[in-house]
Amino acid sequence: MKSITTRIIGIFFVLFMLTFMATTGILEEQKEKERLIKSTKLFADMGEIESFVYSRGTRVRKMVKQNGDWVWEDDTSYYIDQTEMKKKIDALLELTAVDKVEEIEDSVEYGVDDPSYSIALTDINQNTKTVSVGKTTGERQFYVKIDDQKEIYITDETIKEIIISIDSGRNLQDRLDAISSPTRR
Repeated sequence: MKSITTRIIGIFFVLFMLTFMATTGILEEQKEKERLIKSTKLFADMGEIESFVYSRGTRVRKMVKQNGDWVWEDDTSYYIDQTEMKKKIDALLELTAVDKVEEIEDSVEYGVDDPSYSIALTDINQNTKTVSVGKTTGERQFYVKIDDQKEIYITDETIKEIIISIDSGRNLQDRLDAISSPTRR
């Protein structure tokens, strides 16, 4: 009787160890996948940024560096807070994906082929990267596509907030200029 009990305990111990090892392997694999996704920078391998183009709906605007300062390409007289712009560029360069869509049947459902927002950064080596911001996931995150890659990632709302803040600043300047300019009759 003692030998049967010992064998049963041994079998349960072996099954427990196998289950433990399999679970640990799966968890480690999942952690590695998450690490790889989170290390996916949206604007990876870019040098010093020389131009910044964004679209918000149908509006497309561009900023360029002139003599080390950011200016609006269409009207260099507009004021741009250089420190804030540098912070926004740095934030964009650090943006990473929080997840990746694994099985994509039709990219149309993610909104990245006809985005509401997009950003294109060009560095001093003339490398350009464009990130298209698609639909929301419903959790204050957005689907994004980098250049013409087939992969679709999920990122937090930072990218959209940066576009909106820059565009809103420019729109405010436009409105203030319209109010302060003399009207014609």
